[in-house]
Amino acid sequence: MIRDRGLKKWKGFFMPEHISMLNKCYVDGKKLKKPVIDEQEFEEIGVIVMESLNYLVQIKLTVWQEGYFKYHSGVVSKVDQLMKYILLEIEGRNERIMIGNITGAERI
Repeated sequence: MIRDRGLKKWKGFFMPEHISMLNKCYVDGKKLKKPVIDEQEFEEIGVIVMESLNYLVQIKLTVWQEGYFKYHSGVVSKVDQLMKYILLEIEGRNERIMIGNITGAERI
């Protein structure tokens, strides 16, 4: 009876470049496209952000970054319409969020 190495001999055919390419394809497959925000949703987001700025209401922002959605909760401390960013105060520190990446906002 012939006894060989079985599957062990087939595992050596993956080169490091192939493994890194397969891992990159796996990560890229999980990324999501940026949703298109219509004018009405954009206005609602603006109203919620301005309420947080004027009345110190805590809000939760949904932000699209590099294919993934991230959630930030805090109070808006500054809106810069010229540079198109929002400063969101989160636990004593300010975080800059680009207005074009915001996909949703809700009051907490």
